[in-house]
Amino acid sequence: MEKQRIVFINTHWLLITIVLVGIILLIGIPSFKLWSYNFAEAHNHVTNRGIINIESIQDKSDLEVLKVSDVEYITNEKTEDKVTSWLEVPGTGVFTVNLSMSEFIIDDVRHYILARVPKPEIKTENIEIESEKVKILAYQNNHWIFDNGSVDEGEQVAQRQLSEAQTKIQEDVQSNERYFEIAKSSAENIIKQLIKSLNEDVSNLDIEVEFF
Repeated sequence: MEKQRIVFINTHWLLITIVLVGIILLIGIPSFKLWSYNFAEAHNHVTNRGIINIESIQDKSDLEVLKVSDVEYITNEKTEDKVTSWLEVPGTGVFTVNLSMSEFIIDDVRHYILARVPKPEIKTENIEIESEKVKILAYQNNHWIFDNGSVDEGEQVAQRQLSEAQTKIQEDVQSNERYFEIAKSSAENIIKQLIKSLNEDVSNLDIEVEFF
């Protein structure tokens, strides 16, 4: 019985050997080596590829990247006005980046992402006058004391001056190269952190930010 079992086992391995030799002869030794490598790779290799996620980033149309302050001095220069006013008007402006216009080039194998985003900008709606800090440096009412129109005219002059201050603050901030460079640097850091926070499972993530 034991002898028959040994003969059966030997016959089994002999058949496997014959089949393998047949495969090698059929497809050739180089092809067999490639097939063997691919088979082992598919079953034993642990991939380092991670799927980079950027979907929710493009939902941010006004990403705030920098808040700056400015002060304007506004005088009432219209000679027809009977109210003279000189104001110190402080205000703030916020640089934003429209990520809905951004483009992303992703390499999942190299764990690399290039984010092409619009340059930071400051819009009119992002300029805010700090009304509680406005100072009246000079004020003169040239109306007669019983002229009821003096109050309304004074309010109109003040509104006009505040509107002028808002425009000047926006112009000054937009033309300030130092503010713009700081806004770009801040935007780059914030965008990189956003991408990393969405891809914590991707190791050694290489992120590059490019402005257009």
